[in-house]
Amino acid sequence: DVFNCPYIDGGIHYSVAYAVFESTDETSGLLRHTAEHEAAHAIVAIRSGLKVTGIALLEEGPLRGGVVCDWKASRHTMSDQQLITSSFALAYAGAVIDMERTGRGIGETIGRLEWDKVAIEDSRRTAVDWQLSSSIEETAALSTAGIEKAISLINEHRELIHELADELMVKISLDEKELADWYVIALSKETE
Repeated sequence: DVFNCPYIDGGIHYSVAYAVFESTDETSGLLRHTAEHEAAHAIVAIRSGLKVTGIALLEEGPLRGGVVCDWKASRHTMSDQQLITSSFALAYAGAVIDMERTGRGIGETIGRLEWDKVAIEDSRRTAVDWQLSSSIEETAALSTAGIEKAISLINEHRELIHELADELMVKISLDEKELADWYVIALSKETE
């Protein structure tokens, strides 16, 4: 509907247009699941020493949904093995949260997460390219270490994940500075 305001400023007559959409438990629940999934990716990345440049629930715009993290840019800040393990942890983090919620196994959960599968395959190919494994098939130990790291970091920082999911439910997206500012405030609350 449109509401015509009686307020006129410099000859401009203002109107307010509004729409009311029904929010159901299903739609708000799905958004919450997505927020927790993406928050898990971000917190695991940050706690692994990786730089996250954005996070969003939207599929459009500069962030185009998900977590933006160029983990390969961190190559000389830690050993290649640590970095690859962290990249697997980053890739699996959302699935770990989803597995806890649904009770499904890792294979079935990952099978439904196209972007996460792409990230896992990128970690596998990079491990071979960086000569940490001689073939894709031999990256299983690194992948397993990544899943274990994701589980450990999620268990240790579950409250941060929930708080970031809350923030995403309100703001929908956070750029690098907004995320860094939020993180500093969230950490200061943890130490109080």
